[in-house]
Amino acid sequence: MEDRLKKTLRAISLETRHILEGQNSEAGDLEQQLNRLGIWRNRSKPIEEMPHLSAEDREGRRVVDAYLDFRQEAGVEREDAVAEFIREAAYTWANRLFALRIMEARGIIDEVIMKKEVYGGRSLVHNRFAKKNPEACRGEDDGLFAVLFNEFKDRSKDLPDLFNSESPATKLRPSVMALKRIIALLSGLEKSSGQEAAIDEIFE
Repeated sequence: MEDRLKKTLRAISLETRHILEGQNSEAGDLEQQLNRLGIWRNRSKPIEEMPHLSAEDREGRRVVDAYLDFRQEAGVEREDAVAEFIREAAYTWANRLFALRIMEARGIIDEVIMKKEVYGGRSLVHNRFAKKNPEACRGEDDGLFAVLFNEFKDRSKDLPDLFNSESPATKLRPSVMALKRIIALLSGLEKSSGQEAAIDEIFE
């Protein structure tokens, strides 16, 4: 791979990690999502006091609570356990999004990540989903999470370790804004750290 392509790939990878996990003691998107679920590094708000949480959020909260209890029973400090979960969730989301982009660039799967104007700013797979399921695309995420989780489930048949649909790490979802930012970077619609925009050749 040419050096310029390596630099672009490295920059996108690093920025994706910073978006999800944070940097320089600044909380990343996933920690902010934990806070929204009532979980902080030093305490948790009783879930009974958070009736506004959606069914997906409540499931995410249940999974994180179980993980923190398990790690604390193993003697891990709460703050370290929270950091572990954030790191694992960031790693899992980044790996899956990059893997899908690599597979579509190589023509192995239809485009799930790559957004194009011809599809109304969606990917090919997302556009197909929206046409068949307009009701599912009326929320803030435009049906994006449904598309991704459907894809994770399909890919798990051939790559169960990477796309395990029951992975606890994916129960903590990034914000729609963060997810769309990462997809824009992977699609070459936005540039990272002064580098060139991503192109298929980077992922091939």
